[in-house]
Amino acid sequence: MIYREFEVPEALKPLVERFWWLEGPADAIAAEPIPPDGRTEIIVHGADPFAEPDGSGSLTVQDRVLFAGQLTRAVQLLPRGYARVVGAHLRPYAAHAMFGTPQRAMTDRIVDFRDVHRPLARRIRDDVASRESGDAMVAALAAALEAHAGTQEVSGPASGAVSIATRRKGLVQVSDLARELRVSSRQLERLFDERVGLPPKLFLRVVRFQEVLRGLRQETGATTWAQRAAEHGFYDQAHFIRDFKTFVGESPAAWHVAEESLTAMFSALRRD
Repeated sequence: MIYREFEVPEALKPLVERFWWLEGPADAIAAEPIPPDGRTEIIVHGADPFAEPDGSGSLTVQDRVLFAGQLTRAVQLLPRGYARVVGAHLRPYAAHAMFGTPQRAMTDRIVDFRDVHRPLARRIRDDVASRESGDAMVAALAAALEAHAGTQEVSGPASGAVSIATRRKGLVQVSDLARELRVSSRQLERLFDERVGLPPKLFLRVVRFQEVLRGLRQETGATTWAQRAAEHGFYDQAHFIRDFKTFVGESPAAWHVAEESLTAMFSALRRD
């Protein structure tokens, strides 16, 4: 299995955090649930698209070009046949800035990208999904997004709030965040709903959760879950376990992640 991440062109850095490429046979990719990370994604399948369980035991095969909105819980994806898939991992406010789509309507949804921006979806389908290597797909996707974004600059309370929240690793109160940005808490709620897709309090919880996962990747000695929870701003272990179950679907003690898994690659656990 191949998993690689790519540097983002300078013009896209205000909007895109990274480009990535995943390739390999389905049986080489552990289909573990992908937890929320506070970001949205543009995803392009160049080989066999993944399938999504619908909760009733049936599977729905994904479209070629997708937009994945914010998550409030882990999502299960099942690789099929042979996977060659690339993506653009967007900054939390970028989808609204690029496409004007209210993000709350996209929360916990993975949709055909034509429902978000039909002309760009057509270009990506024709010029990205048709490429025969992951490197070429990533380069074509970056070119398509750069042409669409032009010289667009991102600024304002939403991007400022996200910057503060991530810089402080989620350890800030919503009221303090609003005060620093000189908006009311209600205004901040509306901005996050429209431009990020999560309420600010939930976004901060996701940021803290991802910091716990990043700590797991970096730690060298034995650390208890209680210690991890305290280090990352959780009031007590019960609070941490409740959030963990919400975002992952099981308790910390029961959670085991395979190295070649979607969880490891698409969260703060991913390999450097």
